[in-house]
Amino acid sequence: IVGIVDFDKVCVGDPATDFGVQQYVGTQFMHEVIEKYVRLGGDPGDNLAERITMAMQIKAIQDLVYGIETSSVYRGTLARIKRSFLYKQGQPSLR
Repeated sequence: IVGIVDFDKVCVGDPATDFGVQQYVGTQFMHEVIEKYVRLGGDPGDNLAERITMAMQIKAIQDLVYGIETSSVYRGTLARIKRSFLYKQGQPSLR
């Protein structure tokens, strides 16, 4: 196996969601993905930092709900929720 493609939640949506999860690899990586997206002609839209913050807050809550439903809350889920809601407006910085 050289890779896995997961089509579980495939849909047309806000690219901020896709950019936000790149932070799991690292913030610098997320910035590089966004820069490449723009260089290839993509338009991330206005208020990207705020949309990423909101998308990650929603994802953190969804992960908690999933964990409760399956009786398997991921370690660190509550800390991630706390961190995501304590970010100042406009975080993460996209400069």
